[in-house]
Amino acid sequence: VMVLDSFYLSFYAVFRAHQNLKYEAVGIMVGQAIIVTAGAAVLLLHLSLHFLVGAILCGSVFNFFYGWAVLSQQLKIKLRLGFNRTILKVLLTIAAPFAISGIFARVYGYIDTVLLSTLAGDQAVGWYSAGYKITFALQFIPLAFAAAIFPAMANYFATNKAQLAKVFEKSMYYLMIMAVPISLGVFTLAREFIVRMYGAQFAPTTLALQILICSVFFNFLGFPLGSLLNACNRQVTNTVNMGITMVINIVLNIILIPLFGAEAYIGAAIAAVVAGASLFFLGLYWAGKIVRYNKIFLLKGFFKILFSGLLMATAIIFLKPFSSFFFLVPLGAVVYLGSLAALRGFDYAEIKEFYNSFRNKPAAPINDPAPTEL
Repeated sequence: VMVLDSFYLSFYAVFRAHQNLKYEAVGIMVGQAIIVTAGAAVLLLHLSLHFLVGAILCGSVFNFFYGWAVLSQQLKIKLRLGFNRTILKVLLTIAAPFAISGIFARVYGYIDTVLLSTLAGDQAVGWYSAGYKITFALQFIPLAFAAAIFPAMANYFATNKAQLAKVFEKSMYYLMIMAVPISLGVFTLAREFIVRMYGAQFAPTTLALQILICSVFFNFLGFPLGSLLNACNRQVTNTVNMGITMVINIVLNIILIPLFGAEAYIGAAIAAVVAGASLFFLGLYWAGKIVRYNKIFLLKGFFKILFSGLLMATAIIFLKPFSSFFFLVPLGAVVYLGSLAALRGFDYAEIKEFYNSFRNKPAAPINDPAPTEL
């Protein structure tokens, strides 16, 4: 699975470089549908674990051959075996910071459950993981956003610094528009989410979820910050930031988990929020050294979004004793969007302009680039 994934992700990266994500989107959706269908069949037939892992392999096999097919048909790129020492050296040099950053991200993302299991036991891991999975699942939103804007940022870094700043500002702003209501909405309805997803026996997870959901704001905005650093040849800086965040997370977990005793999962949740905030502010510091973005615009926008979000949360809290969960969610969305529209927090023309700014294709690459330009 890992070998096949490394290939098809490389195929899709070529389409990302052309700022065309539709083939990747189709491949990922169909691949996931295959995994779910095959996995469900394995479970219903009570087959062994090997077959369940085979379901994941089916999705990877599909994406590999699909990615290969569209690459050759749409871009006329034919794959063949070859070896070029110079290009390999350049690629490994470029890839090293990303590889190290990926290791840091994995350690940062999983060390809390390892330390919880070691220092507090498996029950604490269960309480923590139930809330963490909800916040982790939400990361597909900024992840998709980052995938769309990264090629545009790389292109504008080389061709148009003013447009780069504009794309960065709008990315941060529109992710704030999504992050704030999600954070406040889940915070106010945390118990309802937990009970409906896991059952009443997981009610102790409520406080952990309320703490963890606060990290969504920093996590969402961390994606465009990371994309900016990587797109502007600051991948080493981004890796250092990730390493610092990893260390902060480990140290805080070691301190806070024993400190909270029976509620050790609360300490892990606090550590996760502080670590996420640290990564955000480190990225924000370096972003200011790369582009001259409009800080006043983002600050004013944040207060408009925050006010609308608090109004939504107030309405939910007030009506919660009298209304069902399924009514409160759409009601909160209406209150939030209505309030934000009244404050002129977004403009449809600007949204369309922003969409077009990272949809436009980059300039054609130079043929046969020198190794230093690769």
